[in-house]
Amino acid sequence: MNHLARAPSSTLTGTGRIGKEAKAWAEENDIQGKLVSDSYYSQIESIWHAIQSCDEAMEYVNNALYNEVSYLFRQGDLPCRVRADIEDAGGLFVDLKTTSCTNIVRDFAKSVHEFGYGRQQAFYELAQEKREDGREIGMVFIVVQTVIPYQCRVLTLPREYVDLCKESVFKNLLEIEMHNTLGWNLKPAQVQRELQLPEWMYGALKNE
Repeated sequence: MNHLARAPSSTLTGTGRIGKEAKAWAEENDIQGKLVSDSYYSQIESIWHAIQSCDEAMEYVNNALYNEVSYLFRQGDLPCRVRADIEDAGGLFVDLKTTSCTNIVRDFAKSVHEFGYGRQQAFYELAQEKREDGREIGMVFIVVQTVIPYQCRVLTLPREYVDLCKESVFKNLLEIEMHNTLGWNLKPAQVQRELQLPEWMYGALKNE
């Protein structure tokens, strides 16, 4: 929250956004940090309060070994990079996810599928495996609503699902590697061509 600066509502545009007037106000008053609208600041404040009210989430926050940690590694000949919100002392990655769903436990699975969170975990685990330090491999998601009642839950994905995602990730990485080394075109351009028709279609017309 300390990196955010709340712009007065009187300086916002007609649609409530940060514009020239708000930026001029920040410059005149030597305001540091990212300039945001009052409504956005209030939403972030509510999200943070929701996280603070969840003991399990705060345990990960307070015991973080690293925040916003990046790992560079190679998978085959491919240079790869992951960036986790938190890495705990045990080696787990912790990732914050926001959602507008009304019931996290019931509805968040849709977001996992739509946004590929299982594939994200599978890819991040490749970086954890490269550490070779005996620490835990896996990911925990802190999921918090962006709407009232601002619920917060700490969730993990089923191991079977993540393993299936990992098979898909391996396949995609292999395709990328083949593309880079052999020049394979993974997605051929869709060129408009004349449709080839079978001979019987011509004959049918000629014999009318």
